Amino acid sequence: MKDNPKQYKLFLELAQHIEIFQSLPPLAARIVAYMLVYCKTKEGRSFEELIEIFDCSKSSISCNLSMLLERKNMEYYYLEDTRKRYFRLNSKFMLMRLSSVFDMLNKEYELNTALLEVQSEDPDLLESRVPTLKIYTEHLTEIRKIFSNTIEKLKTTL
Repeated sequence: MKDNPKQYKLFLELAQHIEIFQSLPPLAARIVAYMLVYCKTKEGRSFEELIEIFDCSKSSISCNLSMLLERKNMEYYYLEDTRKRYFRLNSKFMLMRLSSVFDMLNKEYELNTALLEVQSEDPDLLESRVPTLKIYTEHLTEIRKIFSNTIEKLKTTL
């Protein structure tokens, strides 16, 4: 994994980002980052390979894989004539990530719109906070349109 320093650096940064952004334990985030950086689209890794790659116990890998499967970040498949499971990222992984951010943006928009409405009624706030809230609401409106368009494009590729 450390053969290519540029790839390895990306792997580490991506793992840290995924850990924070998706609220995952460090090992689960590292598994997802590994799959993004080092695995081809349909390629996966066996349970045994993941134990070797991450130099972790069977129970640690199993627990984190179970969580990723439950959250639908990962999926597994069997090769023909074998009982060994191979794990890979869910084919809808990017769509799910973007949809999650879109949901947060929608909630932010709803709350900000309600805040703008309430604060617009207060004459003391009209001069200070309301113009800022209006600009922010316009920004959220534009970003939500972009996200919606991108999500629709992603759906057509699946």
